[in-house]
Amino acid sequence: MAAACASYEQWLSRFGPDADVTYYLGCARAHQGDWPGAIAALDEAATLAPERADVFLQRGNVRLLLGQAELARQDLACAQALASESAEVAYALGACLGHLGEEGRAIAELERAVQLDPAHGAAHFGLGLAFERRKDYARAADAYRQALALGADPGRLHLRLGVVTARLGEAATALGHLQEARRRGAGGDELLYHLGFALATLGRHGEAIAEWEALLESHPDDRALALDIARSQYLLGCQRFEAGAYEQAIAAWGRCQDIWGDDAPLSKSLAEAWFRLGVESLARGEREMGCASLQRSLALGQDAERIHYYLGLSALAAEDWGTALQELAPLVEAHPDRARYQYHLGLALLKAGRPEEAVPVLQQALAGEGSAGYALGARLALAGAHVRTAHWAEAAALYRAVLTGEDPPQAGRKAAARQTKPGEAEEDA
Repeated sequence: MAAACASYEQWLSRFGPDADVTYYLGCARAHQGDWPGAIAALDEAATLAPERADVFLQRGNVRLLLGQAELARQDLACAQALASESAEVAYALGACLGHLGEEGRAIAELERAVQLDPAHGAAHFGLGLAFERRKDYARAADAYRQALALGADPGRLHLRLGVVTARLGEAATALGHLQEARRRGAGGDELLYHLGFALATLGRHGEAIAEWEALLESHPDDRALALDIARSQYLLGCQRFEAGAYEQAIAAWGRCQDIWGDDAPLSKSLAEAWFRLGVESLARGEREMGCASLQRSLALGQDAERIHYYLGLSALAAEDWGTALQELAPLVEAHPDRARYQYHLGLALLKAGRPEEAVPVLQQALAGEGSAGYALGARLALAGAHVRTAHWAEAAALYRAVLTGEDPPQAGRKAAARQTKPGEAEEDA
């Protein structure tokens, strides 16, 4: 293009002013990005041939690129007066009016451009942009699809279609367009944001977070974007929680908390996840992790009663009788009619070598709320306590009750068969 400029300049130097050559020189300079030089040449061309619409069209386009929208409008109005049936002039004037914020007139000119030339892809694209600025996303999508069908700038068009279809609630369609835009080389903040938006809408929060975090690296002070990430972290945590992946839920909610700060509903969710993780860990025999998780749950304000109960059960399973008593005794004191608390406290007392104290607690377990589920265990444990304290008749009566109950389990038969042997029956309890 530099050679073309030199050639035009040489021609003009040799032969003098010529409207055509001066116009081509202006176009060549514009193509090089030499805006002042382009304007100077087009000014001269307009003086030499004031009847030529293409000169005013080109100068209007250059001025629009320079941000001189009002001067561009004047040039394009002149071009339209000289070529009222030109689709290219109508398109350029519509684009200029859009820059000036005159959206109604811009749309009218752009619609006229596509009527004059239905195959004008750029005019369809411009019309889509105008509709999008007015938040008329359905008409914008239609215009973009027309432009795409005509082969106009597919990378940008897929991006715009992704944005407007996301706004229309068509997340799957939006995602397809946005991914195609990326494949075709489109990038930038808008692509990252709307990819995240579409993915989050589809429930693919892990992928959404990855897109938004990449965007946040460029905009670390964007609080609104950080809150979008936090919301997706929270929803990702919910997904993980529902799937039983409590550690992953905790990680997601923890990152969410880093952004949100103290938040009561979030803290409640975290507390429940720590609780579930604790119970799962205990069930796997991982007492240290289980107890630590339960303590984390307790620190977040989770239901203290059930946490202390599970800590007590964990201690029982580990034969840590002192800790079991420490966890279970306050529960029985607070709920003297709760059979499950009484049963496990009685069992802990018996295992800790305190059968005299175990007897009244286990007797209460047989009469307490929900006792049916603990009747067998409580009877066997109570019989064991009576054996240890040499109350043989009471022990025998309890073993008979086990044997005469409906479908007595093998453990009950075994214990009853040894009822007169001190020191053995309590092991079955």
